[in-house]
Formats: sequence, C-alpha cells, structure tokens
Amino acid sequence: MALAVQALSGSSLCGCLRDGFSIKLWQVDEERIRQDRMVNFTLAREMLTKCESIPMEKTLIVLLIEDSASYAALVKQWLSMRTEIATSLIWAQTLQMGLRRLQQGGIDVILLDLGLPDSKGPETLTRTKVEAFGVPVILMSADSSDEFAVHMVKEGAEDYIVKGTCDGDVLAKAIRYAMARNSGRRQNGDIISFIGAKGGVGATTVALNVAAILAGNGKTILVEMGPGFGTLTPYFRPDRQSHNTSHLLRADAAEFDAAEVGAGLWDCKSVPGLSILFGPQLTSECGEPTPERVKKLLKLLVRVADHVVLDLPASLSEANRAAVQASGRVVMVLELDPVCVQSARMMVQAIKTWEDAPGTIESVVVNRASVSCPMSLSDLETQLGYPLLGVVPPGADACLAAQTSRTPLIAFQPDGVLADSMNTVAERCVSSVRLPVMA
Repeated sequence: MALAVQALSGSSLCGCLRDGFSIKLWQVDEERIRQDRMVNFTLAREMLTKCESIPMEKTLIVLLIEDSASYAALVKQWLSMRTEIATSLIWAQTLQMGLRRLQQGGIDVILLDLGLPDSKGPETLTRTKVEAFGVPVILMSADSSDEFAVHMVKEGAEDYIVKGTCDGDVLAKAIRYAMARNSGRRQNGDIISFIGAKGGVGATTVALNVAAILAGNGKTILVEMGPGFGTLTPYFRPDRQSHNTSHLLRADAAEFDAAEVGAGLWDCKSVPGLSILFGPQLTSECGEPTPERVKKLLKLLVRVADHVVLDLPASLSEANRAAVQASGRVVMVLELDPVCVQSARMMVQAIKTWEDAPGTIESVVVNRASVSCPMSLSDLETQLGYPLLGVVPPGADACLAAQTSRTPLIAFQPDGVLADSMNTVAERCVSSVRLPVMA
C-alpha cells in the first residue's frame, strides 16, 4: 500500500544507506519480564497473532522523531513495502519539532529515537509521553542493553527496537501490536492522594512506599504537594534536581509545559518505573500552590503515568481541594490516639463538603511506637465513619536503615510485616479506584 511522507525539517528525505547498516530487534528475556510483572506474554502472543490476521483498513499516521535522514529514509522504505498496513509518515528531526506536530493531533503511533539533538536518554520518552496523551510510543535506539530496554518499557514505552538489524516485518509487527494493545487501554492514569490527619503521622512514608509498590505494575509518579520544605530530597539526596513543585505550582512561577514537568521528574534508581517530583528546598521556594496550577499539573501527569500518588499536607487549603477533587482515591493517614482521630474526623467532615470530592475517604493507621490504646480498630472505623485500608506496624529502625540507603522501605526490606502491611494498602488503593475528575 502507498505510504506518504512529510518532512518537518524542510529538507527532503535522502535514500542513502550506510555500508553494513543493519537493525536488530531486541530479543525480550521473557522470564525476566514475567518476573517483573510487566507483560502477560501468552496474552501478548494471542493479541499479536489476532492482529496480524486482521488487515488494518485505516491509514495510520506515524510520527517519526529521528535526526538521521538516512535512517528516516530506511523507515520510509520498510513501511512503503507493506501490504497489510497503510501508513502516512511524518518526519521530525528534533524533539521540539515532533512535540509541536504532536500537539496538533491526529497521530496514531510515534517512532522515537532517544538520541536527538535537543534531547537524549530517558527524559526524551518522559517529555514525549506527557504530550502523547495515549498515543503509543515505540522506541528505536542504538542501546542494546537488556536492562535499559526493560527500564524503558517500565517507563511507558510500548515497544523497544534496537537499531541493529530490522526490516519491514519487524517494524510493521511492532506498530500493529502497539495499536492492538493501546486500543482497549484507559488513556489517563489514576490519582491517589494521601493526606495526614496532622503533621508527622507518616503520610509521606506511606505515600512513598505505596508508590514504589505500584511502580511494579506501571509507570508511577510521586508528587510532594506541600507549600513547605519537602522531605524526599534529603531522603534520596539526588545527584540532579533542576526543578521542583515550586517551579510549577506557585502563583509567581513562570507558565509551565510538558517539557518543564519532564525536567522536574527524578527517576528512582532503586525502583524502576518510579519518578518523583520533589517539594521546595529553599525558603524562597516555599509558598502555597495555586489550585489552577495544581489542576494543570495533574492533567499532564495522568497522561504519562499509570498511577499518580500525591503526598498532601495536613491542610484544608484550596490547593489540597483541587488535588482531592481530581483524585480517584483519598486516604487519610493517622495515628491511633484520640487527638489524631478527632483531627481526622473533622478533616474528613470538611472535605466531604467540597464539591466533587470522592464519596468515600479511607484511612491508614500508622503505629510509630508500640503503645497501648483503649480504642479498637472497629471503634476507630465507627468514629471516623469511613473504612480502614490497613495498619502499618512500628518499624523505626527499618525505616531509618532504608533512609540511610536512600531506598524506599519496600525495596530495602521487601519481606516482613512492614512490607506486608504496605503491600496490603497498595493493593486496596488500586481496587475499584474512581477515575480522575479532570474538568
């Protein structure tokens, strides 16, 4: 079938090929991926077999973001020779050109090179996914590392092809498979908010570890949403941090776009699939986020992540209100003492008066010390008027050791009662989660 080509660079595609130029499809280590809980390969093969047997009548608009004219010509040649798939190829030589074209809409699938003149490495995928809004992204890279390929698939790539020895069969199959997988997928990720009944109850610890667990099943972004100093930066001590929430959410901050959001995301090395947007670190950065900017940020984040976890301060601010209204699930974190329980009850009563607030707010009890309390868990649920997701047992030494290693507790000590309690909370957090309200 015919294939049309449009070059965004302003120059025509050349047909020259390098001597010995070949492309090799990355061979997936199925057992490794299966252990990582990424893909059900039996279902994947069934889907692929089914979609190969059904011709695609629609002409697919393929956006190729690639700086090499010779490689773009090769992609054109491969796709033009296919009879089972009709494509119209749009070529962009830089990420900026590609994102500008993507914003115009109408793109069915993206072929993305990670080594572009204006963007290199994983950040290229993050920035593209924010703008892609559900469009599948197939990576085409010279990096043949299995570990890197697995990491990029966890970060949201639909497929990963190494520039080694490819042909039209490989590329067409990747496109058809990506379209088949993407057709029934929910386009937006879910938002889960954790809010402390009062300061210092462990809401950040619970949010961090739940986010780390959810990252095993899909791209997850953890956001520190408070107006004051964030605690995750001193916890992880990242080597690179160019932006934080203050650069995006304060009223006096410059307008931000997908590129600014992507620049602020820090990938957690100990937990593949988890990215963190840190809170303020300087006095000049502290300040209450504006609700309009909170809504804008969340709209961008749910486009790129399967799960967005918010660490909210113990506050009834308008920024918290905007975050709660956008959340599919709201979890109150509290300690089992009368003062904290009373604070949690009053906060929930206030939140329920907000328009578009979730109908159900749940709770997690954090026992930071082994203390006796006359209140049973059933009495707690009766007093609060909403269900209990789980109880986190005392574990100060384990938490401190995990912090010293710059690793979430669940990754530092994956076995034991602490890990079991966090896993229980995470599992219940994603069960029947309400879709985000993105008005």
